[in-house]
Amino acid sequence: MRRVSRRRASALLTVSAVATLVGVLVGGPATAQPTTTTHRTTTTTEAPTTTSTTAASAASSSTPWGWIVLGIVVVLAIVLVALLLARNRRLGKEAAWGRSLLPALTAAELARELVLTQSSEDDPQRRASVGVQVDEAVSALDRAADSAPGDEERALCARCSESLRGLAFAVEADHLMRSGGEHPTGEQLASADAARRRRAAELDAALAQLRTLTTPQTERGSSTAT
Repeated sequence: MRRVSRRRASALLTVSAVATLVGVLVGGPATAQPTTTTHRTTTTTEAPTTTSTTAASAASSSTPWGWIVLGIVVVLAIVLVALLLARNRRLGKEAAWGRSLLPALTAAELARELVLTQSSEDDPQRRASVGVQVDEAVSALDRAADSAPGDEERALCARCSESLRGLAFAVEADHLMRSGGEHPTGEQLASADAARRRRAAELDAALAQLRTLTTPQTERGSSTAT
């Protein structure tokens, strides 16, 4: 009987201890669990904000603005140098053409003087030599037109050549009319004289413009300014 009583008492003590332990275990975690969950939620909310700010700051500080500005300056300097070289090359070409134009211009001015100083008393040999001078001057002007650096210079050379031919033709027509068998009328003489004067004026204007092209562009600009 004593053994049974002892066994019962031991069983009751064991059951009581187990119940007490279960109560402690169940009560302890249940009270601490809400506090732990709250801290985890707060930490999770703050983490993305900190990461975004750090990434934005890193991206802003990593942009190479100094190198970008330096690259733009270098490109602008290269373009400016290229423009200056092209301008100097063009001016050099114009100056070289102006020097080569000078003999043709001199020949044209000489041919003009010879044509205008002809008279009805000139022998055929002199008139022939004047014709040769005119042909040589016209050929020189045509060559200058072919090598002209621009359309304006080319057109001006062609205009001088045409005016010189026209003046020589007008003077020769006047000579043939006066030296022919028939006596020209006053109207015919006046018309021939007007044609000669008009051709001479056209040639003078063209030669004056062509003369300005034999000087460098810088000198032409300074003379125009003064």
